Amino acid sequence: MFYLLFRVFFARDTFWVGRRIYLISVIAVSVFYPLVSLASWLERKEPVQIFIAEWIYLQEFTVVPETAAPAGVSISWSQLLVILYIIVGAVLLARFFVQLFSVLRWHRRSQKAIINGIPVRVVSENIAPFSFFKSIFVNPQSVTGEELSEILAHENTHARQWHSADVILGELLAIVFWANPFAWLLKREIRQNLEFLADNQVLKFGFDTRKYQYFLTNLALHSPEIRITNNFLNVQPSKKELL
Repeated sequence: MFYLLFRVFFARDTFWVGRRIYLISVIAVSVFYPLVSLASWLERKEPVQIFIAEWIYLQEFTVVPETAAPAGVSISWSQLLVILYIIVGAVLLARFFVQLFSVLRWHRRSQKAIINGIPVRVVSENIAPFSFFKSIFVNPQSVTGEELSEILAHENTHARQWHSADVILGELLAIVFWANPFAWLLKREIRQNLEFLADNQVLKFGFDTRKYQYFLTNLALHSPEIRITNNFLNVQPSKKELL
């Protein structure tokens, strides 16, 4: 329901900050709402109690005796589904930790530096620039001076606004509720909106829109992204809507 509301009210606007607040809020509400008990509230609402009592009284129930399980069968279908759910979740969680390890590996292989007044982690490999929380990973030798300024403006927005926290939230949502397609759709919307926020900041600095778009296309040939990071090329096709 929250995802459909998002598509209806936010699909064509440019309120990137409002989108971010909405997406985080609906995830929190969706996760914690089932944990809230309404019993104490219902006890104080006598008309509600009467309505519920009458509704229950009017319902007809057919009681069917439970059949005994065949001999030798100790696991039911529902138990198998639970086991399958846990296995898939464990695989996704393992992949998440592998990606975390990849970020730590890049951190060890990089060197601290200050470029244009922004703290970065310089790498020697020809990788696509990315950020993870306050760390910005970039190879200054692989881009021109103007392109480097665009990269830093983009990734510094991710770092300053703690966009990695949103990305981690989306990843954990998809891991825990992997069977729910709307969890994956919300995860995608979170990442896409963060890229809109960062790209919008780049354009505010006065960089040429067309050159910036060409630069994104050329950079797509570099090494694959780490999905838990804010990669400079994340959801590139969607950026065309902004650019």
